[in-house]
Amino acid sequence: AMFLSPCSDLVFNTPADNWNCKSSDNNTIAVNFKGYDVSKLTSVALEYSPKNTDNWQNAFTKNAAQLSTGANGTTENWSVAALADGEYNLRLRLNCANGVTYTQRSAGVIDRKPPGLLGKRQPTDDTYSAGDEISFSFDESINTSGLNVNKVVLSRVSNGTVIPVSVNGYQNKLVVVPQTDLLNFQNERFRIVVQNIPD
Repeated sequence: AMFLSPCSDLVFNTPADNWNCKSSDNNTIAVNFKGYDVSKLTSVALEYSPKNTDNWQNAFTKNAAQLSTGANGTTENWSVAALADGEYNLRLRLNCANGVTYTQRSAGVIDRKPPGLLGKRQPTDDTYSAGDEISFSFDESINTSGLNVNKVVLSRVSNGTVIPVSVNGYQNKLVVVPQTDLLNFQNERFRIVVQNIPD
């Protein structure tokens, strides 16, 4: 009698659940899988489906000969340039002589649209007075780490002198605190540039 060998195991390593593909990822998601035996499979494919649907599409397929035999498994940089922003489920499909098996799903979001300004900045009258807050609100929550690294520049319009600031953020709001009292500059106009704020 001849018995077919069972399918290989397969571990869907990355992206981990709750993954997020942003514009800084250049439309690429690193997909890593391991824990397989190439002698017990014919191919491994990544499939994706929009959240709350069962419309699975093939992202890429690797046959057994294309898979790494190293302990770290195989990594494929998957291009999502053709996909719309939104929430997706991912899974791996393993094909073997006995049929097909699937890994657990990994849910995440493709969100390449940067946060946009919501409403008018503070102070809304464009005149800074004692006690005024200088702040910006965005149309989505922002990543508040690294806000003091070249994200906000406050300068004097008259001579371009940069005024040191500290920057704080919470949820969708960014607050700029000048480290010099702006009231010391009578009749001065200021320019504030906010850039590369990630979500």
